[in-house]
Amino acid sequence: MLNRRIRALVLAVAALGLLAVPVERGAARSGVYVSIWCNSLGDSRMECFGHVSGGSGNYYYNWTPDPLYDHDGYDYVHFACTQVYNYQTVYLTVTDLSTDATGSTWHKEFCGDAP
Repeated sequence: MLNRRIRALVLAVAALGLLAVPVERGAARSGVYVSIWCNSLGDSRMECFGHVSGGSGNYYYNWTPDPLYDHDGYDYVHFACTQVYNYQTVYLTVTDLSTDATGSTWHKEFCGDAP
């Protein structure tokens, strides 16, 4: 009887330990973490900055929609507003060129003309 209780206690502790293990999903699995910061420039344009951490440091940036032009290897871009005086959603997927690991995120920013 005591052996069953000890066995049940050991199994319960083991099960709780398994539940405490964090589950990694999306970009967390790859080790490439991506964030975006954007602001409206007026004149139907906005600028966005992509920040990446993790990985090798040799990255490829894929912005959607396509930027007007870029600076510093695509981590800083300008966009034309698709709908002026509305919110524009910008997506960024970054690939670590050494490992093919990816991370993705999006940001929604108000895109309006200068007053």
